[in-house]
Amino acid sequence: MKLHYVLCVSTTTFILPVIYYNCINFCNILIISSICCSLLFWINPIKQNFYHKLDGIVAKITYGSFLYNTTVKLYQTKYLYDYWLVNVFVILLFVISNHYSKNWCSPRHIFFHTMFHIVGMISTIYAYF
Repeated sequence: MKLHYVLCVSTTTFILPVIYYNCINFCNILIISSICCSLLFWINPIKQNFYHKLDGIVAKITYGSFLYNTTVKLYQTKYLYDYWLVNVFVILLFVISNHYSKNWCSPRHIFFHTMFHIVGMISTIYAYF
């Protein structure tokens, strides 16, 4: 098995909150769009190709929307600090993954990007509180 397929699996974990909370809204449409773009890229991960750029744009829009919407929604609740703590880890994992991406699809790059996906999925759960 090629190691990058692990990222196809970790990408699909973002669907779990959508399924569990079973509602259709703007954020869920963004998540599903982001999953589709990510899968199109990680099936054949060629650095800087069209799907890589599209995945990056859609993922940034999705993540930014979640940060904004969830911060507004959780403002003055006990979950806001937890949410931001999780997002510090999301950003840290993204930076580490980006550092290791210099050696494209290396085991460390794949590991940290997989962790980025998993912690990012945990971050999305806060949007449904």
